[in-house]
Parts: sequence; C-alpha cells; structure tokens
Amino acid sequence: GQTVTVLGNTGNLVKSGCTFAGWNTQANGTGTTYTQGQTFTMGTANVTLYARWTANPAYTVTYNGNGNTGGNVPVDATNYEQGQAVTVLGNTGNLVKSGYTFSGWNTKSNGSGTTYSQAQTFTMGSANVTLYAKWTANPTYTVIYNGNGNTGGSIPTDSTNYEQGQTVAVLGNAGNLVKTGYSFAGWN
Repeated sequence: GQTVTVLGNTGNLVKSGCTFAGWNTQANGTGTTYTQGQTFTMGTANVTLYARWTANPAYTVTYNGNGNTGGNVPVDATNYEQGQAVTVLGNTGNLVKSGYTFSGWNTKSNGSGTTYSQAQTFTMGSANVTLYAKWTANPTYTVIYNGNGNTGGSIPTDSTNYEQGQTVAVLGNAGNLVKTGYSFAGWN
C-alpha cells in the first residue's frame, strides 16, 4: 500500500545504439511503463523494473554517380547514428564520365555543397546523406591550320575540341590553298 516514486537513470545505464526510455514491469516492454518521478502503489510482491530502451534512429550514406557513363558507385551498408563519424569512400567502383575526371564527392549534385575526398570524415546529422560524384571537365585543345604565307584558297577549319591523348585526323587541303611558286606539300 505504500507509494513508490520511480527513480531515473541515476546509474547512467547505457546500451549501444539505444536511448534509455524509462522503466517497464516486463523485460520485453509489454508491462506498465514508468518514467522518473511517476508513482505507483506497492502490491503484495517485490517489483522489478526493467530498463526500457528505444533504438536510436539510424541514417545512411548513399553514393550517386551523378551522370557517370560507366563504373559503379560504392556502397556503404553502415547505419549511422546522429553524431557518429562517417569515413568517405573512394571511387572504388571505377566510376567514369566521358570528357570528365572524377574529383571527389559533394553533398549537392551541382557541386555547390561540401566536397569530400576519399578517407575524409564528417559527422552524421539527423538525416540520410547522399554524396554525388564530382566531375571536373577535362581540358580540351584545338587544332588551328595556318596558310603560312598562302596567296589564295582558304584554310581548313577543325572545330573539334580534343582531349589530351585523343587521336586527331589531319585535314587535307580542302580549301585549295595556293602559294605562288610553290606546291602544297602537307602540314608541319
């Protein structure tokens, strides 16, 4: 018949991945739940109150190829709790995008967010995170033809932008270049 005031988590109990959520009269949580300061009337038997635990929310990190033309995005199967450190994965799936070089990950698809490189860490917030592949356009070069003192005809134009290592097909004398006293013999 005596009134019992329920204690709080005065012993600082912890359970990995969980938050203390009070006490319950059943170990499986199906009994009566009590929080600190609540009261109940003592019956005719001893009472055991079991710690009640709620799972902390878990968040994921998803990698997005962001327009990749080949390869696979890495997969991070870890569920992270808020405040937990996340180590950023590298380009383990050999992502490629034609005309571009992989240059890390970004929190925004347009590259305006926070950029991370492999093995950098960040602290998990309170929402799932998507990291987008960041692509840097490869430099391109042009081929310009010069008549080198020609006296007639027109210089061919190659409007292609070539990446380093790309094969260039040299144009012929399609514009019938001429130079008085000389024969066209190719390009140098």
